[in-house]
Amino acid sequence: MNPAVRMRQQIRDELSKIDQEYRWVTIKSQSPDEFQLSHPEEKPPPAAEKPKIDPLSPERKPEETTIDIAEAQKGISYEKLFLPYLKGAKQITLCDPYVRLQYQIFNLMSFCEILDASENPLTLKLVTGCDAYQETELREKFEELKKGFAQDNIVLDYSFDNDLHDRWIETETGWRIILGRGLDIFQKPADKFTLGFMDQTKRRCKATKVVYTRIK
Repeated sequence: MNPAVRMRQQIRDELSKIDQEYRWVTIKSQSPDEFQLSHPEEKPPPAAEKPKIDPLSPERKPEETTIDIAEAQKGISYEKLFLPYLKGAKQITLCDPYVRLQYQIFNLMSFCEILDASENPLTLKLVTGCDAYQETELREKFEELKKGFAQDNIVLDYSFDNDLHDRWIETETGWRIILGRGLDIFQKPADKFTLGFMDQTKRRCKATKVVYTRIK
């Protein structure tokens, strides 16, 4: 009998939680078991709902973990992915062999927009690749970036390494973020009026993996 009483009690408890017509009662058999004896005589107060926490909140505590980004996923931004691991850093190294085309340079600019160098200068060391025919034009663009970044206390130090394959971000505070696709995580927009030019969270992503590791 006791297993049947327990099942009936659980159903009655749920009914009393969702409909005031069902008052709170405790059902007991002639030989009550531990479950029946421990059942509260009065209806417990409703449990407070815990606020939902965005697992990619820029305010989250940095920790070693891996994030898998699905094809066409939205809601992703450089701020959400990187900011918790860059806070307090004054020297950041970005290795990405493909910061060459104009949209890739825009990605670099978007990355720098999340850096905070308001109090002390911050040095960004960029290591990327470059075909011989691109080097002159690319150096000119990077020199222009240096001037623009300097106005916001960011010192850009760039170099070329055509043997570079891996993509990662590293800080002097001891974090390395391994990037499957580098900064190039967003799909090409369908047209120039597609939402997401200013707000990265509205863009569709490419499938990739981001790994956060402690190196110090």
